Amino acid sequence: MQSKLPSTNEGGLIVDSRDLSVNVLKDISTFSEEYKNQVRDFQKQNGVGETINDYLNYAKTKQIQVYPVPYMDLLAQIGKQLNIEKISMLTKMINVLTIGVSFALLKYDRKLVEDAIKATFHE
Repeated sequence: MQSKLPSTNEGGLIVDSRDLSVNVLKDISTFSEEYKNQVRDFQKQNGVGETINDYLNYAKTKQIQVYPVPYMDLLAQIGKQLNIEKISMLTKMINVLTIGVSFALLKYDRKLVEDAIKATFHE
């Protein structure tokens, strides 16, 4: 059976560095049984362990750059600056943080991003 898991032969990954010991099959309850079987096959065929960290180590062997990002720490800093005490109110910003991290890694022109945001969300 051919694995339908994403190909890991180039590029990079941005990951939440909070808990890399999560067991992919046991701790992620939203995977269907069919997908879990595909994950098991992938693990067996590639000698990959059960944790997210095992997958990241596998990615590194394929020359994929892994960028761990401390999202919760960043959210706590943002909350402090904005006087928002509940981190749960800020977790909606994780996608925005991921975009920001991506732009920083790509050395994207900050001015272009700011202009696009201002054009979309008028001041």
